[in-house]
Amino acid sequence: MDEQKLRQIVREELQSILDIKEKEQPRFLSVAQSAKILGLGTTSVYELCRQSDYNDFPCVRNGEKGKFLISYNALMNWANAQEKQNKAI
Repeated sequence: MDEQKLRQIVREELQSILDIKEKEQPRFLSVAQSAKILGLGTTSVYELCRQSDYNDFPCVRNGEKGKFLISYNALMNWANAQEKQNKAI
């Protein structure tokens, strides 16, 4: 088997694993779930949500006084961006 063909097989297998993992993740997370992923306390995540206009933290409020919801994919993108900028979360 040549190297090019082997690389293609590995790419396809990795993509199928990523597709499965993506399906397992919920679309939206609670503050508690987000805190666990980020390794923070819930109070810190609530503060990130309250300041989301300034820090681009990806949360939305469900209703005027409802609970905060955080998109899983947006949270992962935000965390990666913070890591690249070497900011402390």
